[in-house]
Amino acid sequence: YTVTLPSPGTSYSFTVNAKNFGTIDAKLTKLTMTGLTDAQKKYIEYKVSYNGTEYTQTTDGLAVALAAGASHPVVVTVTYKYPPESTDLPTTDESVDLTLALDYEDNTN
Repeated sequence: YTVTLPSPGTSYSFTVNAKNFGTIDAKLTKLTMTGLTDAQKKYIEYKVSYNGTEYTQTTDGLAVALAAGASHPVVVTVTYKYPPESTDLPTTDESVDLTLALDYEDNTN
């Protein structure tokens, strides 16, 4: 997705479904969020809601079940924080490439 957040307080969200097309139950074990520098984190918020649980950083050690044939909604939201500190803002427009990786294992144990 390509979006423009023109001013503080604006945000963009989209939803996709994580679907288990297999015949074996699975579990989400790790959610990896990358793309923001420490400086960008001061004025951009990047969060993910996975099946109703919100994450704002890479998280491992998870055990979120995803049954065979089932799906869970994944909502990604990027917000230009309001009010930003003027000393934290860049002096030129910036492009930010964010990624989200979901790691699953079988859940037959």
